[in-house]
Amino acid sequence: RSDGGALLIGEQYYVEEQVYRDFITNTFRYEYIYYYNDIIVVNIQPTGEIEWATRIPKRQITRNDGGYYSSYAHAIVRDKIYLIFNDNYRNFNSSNRTRLYNYNGRESIVALAEISIDGQWTLAPLFPNREAEIVTRPKVSRQTGRKEMILFGELGRSFRLGKLEFE
Repeated sequence: RSDGGALLIGEQYYVEEQVYRDFITNTFRYEYIYYYNDIIVVNIQPTGEIEWATRIPKRQITRNDGGYYSSYAHAIVRDKIYLIFNDNYRNFNSSNRTRLYNYNGRESIVALAEISIDGQWTLAPLFPNREAEIVTRPKVSRQTGRKEMILFGELGRSFRLGKLEFE
């Protein structure tokens, strides 16, 4: 932060390896499960004290894909933090997000979380990936200006770039 404080943004991430043995051919098959879950944001004062911490509930579990469409992208615009990630549309039917549905590829929605200066957050759906005919890749999306972000999405050989402008 410009005042000497710090902002920490991270997510729960881990990989699980499962090994299956075929006793007939005496070969092994490996599967990897990628977990990209809740996002944590911590605002640290210049003195080193934590001013506030907040958690954005998120559930992304995939198999054998390296988490290609998982994770999040962030943008900091003035005194707000914006987070973009793929989410399941059914998670927007509940107001408390206590039971989360796993995001589901092409059927997913791009979600926008807005975190205010006091750590309070709101979450809104931006657009369905199916409507854009791609799946958004948050890991390669970037903030490109003080008030803008470029989103990248692809599906097969098709790709699209989108520009988000923040007020």
